[in-house]
Order: sequence, then structure tokens, then C-alpha cells
Amino acid sequence: MNGLISGGGIIFVREQWHEGEGWYRLWSNGFCEQGGYTCDKGGSFKKNCSYVNLYQCKITLHKNFINSDYDVFVAAESSFASGGGICGYDYVVPSSQTNSSFNAICCRFTQSGMPTNAHYRRQYWEAKGFIS
Repeated sequence: MNGLISGGGIIFVREQWHEGEGWYRLWSNGFCEQGGYTCDKGGSFKKNCSYVNLYQCKITLHKNFINSDYDVFVAAESSFASGGGICGYDYVVPSSQTNSSFNAICCRFTQSGMPTNAHYRRQYWEAKGFIS
């Protein structure tokens, strides 16, 4: 994909990488898009909320950004193995954001009687900014 930028230049994808569920796309102007999945059975326990436990996971970026001022997005998978429910506790911890990583909060369902694999949810993340 190519496009015009102000000043008359053309930008293009300079480098791409994909391994497993991780990926990045580096543009010729230094802009980088990257993402993947995380919080799959990982993270450190933070808080118990009714039948949901909150965990904090550290996400290491595939490419370092110039600084910590980049856009980041996290979203939970919409359902889990037992067939219902969405957890709305997924978010980035702003104070944790550095040029090479950030922390995200994700939830684990702990309601009794649920199948074991229902307790673990994955979180999609995507970050965009200029690389160093």
C-alpha cells in the first residue's frame, strides 16, 4: 500500500514481520504499526472482583518507539469457552507505558462450574507510532 504524504513524498511499507500471532509493519517514514495477543494464562494477580480476577500483563513491543507517546489499544476476545459473557476490565496502565513495553489489565472468569479453559481469555493489542 502506497500513499502521498504532505510535502509530495510517497510512503510505502519498508519492512513487515509476522510470527505466530505477533506482527509489525514499518513504513518508509518511520511510522510503525504492531500488535499481537497476550494475557493468555499469564500475568500477575491484581484484584478479585466477584467472579472475575484481574491480572496485569507486561507487553513487550516488537519494535521500540521513539518515546512513550504512542497510541495503544487492547481488546478482549468477546466470549469464552462456556458460551457467554464479556469482561469490560481490559485497559492499558498509562503509567507503565515506555518506548519498549506497556502493561495491560485483563480479566479471568472464576465462576464455579465453568470449564477450566473458560478462565483464560486472550487480549488483542495494537500500538502505533514512530520507531527509534
